Amino acid sequence: MKKVLILVLLLSFFTLNFLSAQRESLTYDEPVHLKAGLEEWQKRDFSMDANNPPLIRELAAIPVVLGIKPGRQYLPSRMVITFLGLVLVFLVFKYAKNKFGLKVGLFSLVLFVFEPNILANSHYLTLDIGVTLFFVLAYLSFLKFLDKTSVKNTLIWGLFLGLALTSKVTMIPALFLSFILATLIKRKKLNRAFLKRAFVGIGFTILVIWAVYFFTFAPIIAERKDPTRLSERIMVLAEERNYPFVKELILWAKETPVPLGYYLATLKNGLVFNLSSHRIDFLGRFYPDNRFYFLPTLLALKLPVSLLLLFFCGLLRGVKEKKKEIFLLLIPVLVMLLIFSFGHLPPRVRYLLPVYPFLIIMAALGADWLSKKHFGKVILGILLVWYFIGTIFSFPHFISYANEIAGPRQTRIFLFSDSNYDWGQGLFDLKKYVEENNIASVGLSYCGTDNPAEYGLAADRPFAERFEDRCPLYQIKLKEEGKKIIAISLTNYYYCGYYQHSEFSKDKVSEIVGDSILIFK
Repeated sequence: MKKVLILVLLLSFFTLNFLSAQRESLTYDEPVHLKAGLEEWQKRDFSMDANNPPLIRELAAIPVVLGIKPGRQYLPSRMVITFLGLVLVFLVFKYAKNKFGLKVGLFSLVLFVFEPNILANSHYLTLDIGVTLFFVLAYLSFLKFLDKTSVKNTLIWGLFLGLALTSKVTMIPALFLSFILATLIKRKKLNRAFLKRAFVGIGFTILVIWAVYFFTFAPIIAERKDPTRLSERIMVLAEERNYPFVKELILWAKETPVPLGYYLATLKNGLVFNLSSHRIDFLGRFYPDNRFYFLPTLLALKLPVSLLLLFFCGLLRGVKEKKKEIFLLLIPVLVMLLIFSFGHLPPRVRYLLPVYPFLIIMAALGADWLSKKHFGKVILGILLVWYFIGTIFSFPHFISYANEIAGPRQTRIFLFSDSNYDWGQGLFDLKKYVEENNIASVGLSYCGTDNPAEYGLAADRPFAERFEDRCPLYQIKLKEEGKKIIAISLTNYYYCGYYQHSEFSKDKVSEIVGDSILIFK
């Protein structure tokens, strides 16, 4: 019976993702990721996305490399991401079961399968669910390595660390700081044998990273004429102040192909990007840079309330029972919150997906605690029903989920943008809306790199690829007679400045299509 329940839950996870993938247009980053993945496989060119390593893109591009047509919605590649999500689901279940018992494992499975933010990112050709999988594998394999530094555990940790480091640059500080804190909590003595095995593991990690880049050689600094680049500015400064060594070093980095050159270039670019200030949108307002409370606030609005309450129950249980394993689960959560809250990157909840498995296991511990008392069982039942209903009512656009703290659906939409709510997924819904409401023409400002013409929404001119060029209204004529509307994606509403014009004020929104497109009549 338990095996049947596990199978049903895994099948539910796949089904929800498969159906959502068929009901949503391509999100903003997906065409870029597929194109870059194909370049990496076919030409060994890793320069298209210079800020992120290629592993997840390479995995997602495999069906297309094998000759399967991607289709309008990149369904084969999206299903690769769903498969990674399924592996992650099962990993969370197995870890929770092995450490805390079958009951906690089953609670973890239920909570993970129906977590809307996990579902939102488990069927897009984007990096985040793959990053989450390999982050969790790297951290858990390190804990096993701390327990027993055998050759097998050393190589497994090195493998998963290499896969994590080739998933996303931002994982590097989070992983290594988590490793340090876990070592301190476990009070592991750093003797010679341990350090020797650790260096072996890191050496294997470097080999894995190079393998992901197909053992290519490349310069660390790509050749590109751009006076605003950091390397060009350093060259000018070196010439002005007569630093020949600095100048020679930069010339060497530009002209000399080296092993892991692409990866080193990605680390450099990622560091520069992550340390740069960005214009930040937060709860309907813009700020010149990130503030420490932005991301925790968004997380509190996007996590299901039931999950939050169960997490705090699990945390309270950990404090009362003084379970070391529970505090080891907290390390990645606190580390990633610290890094992303005080960094310069825009506050996107998807950046914190690697903490969700640990939050969910903690919540499962809280659910198990409640289930041991009669009154607690009643509370747990209410929380689980609330959790399930909130998720199902978000189908198929799980990305636009927000909890009750954020307010009613019709108003909370204005608190979010970009991948926190509107990433370009609503073209199917817009097409359905114009067909069912006798719409003759649409003025469309759409957030995304998908082509609305593929959905029967051909405009008076080709849709531009750059975001800035998609801000003006594109005129779409559907028929001679009927209603005229203006449709503006939520992200464009803010980033293109429509919210500043009185004719597009919030009170003039007549309808919201697909949880993400504002309709003005």
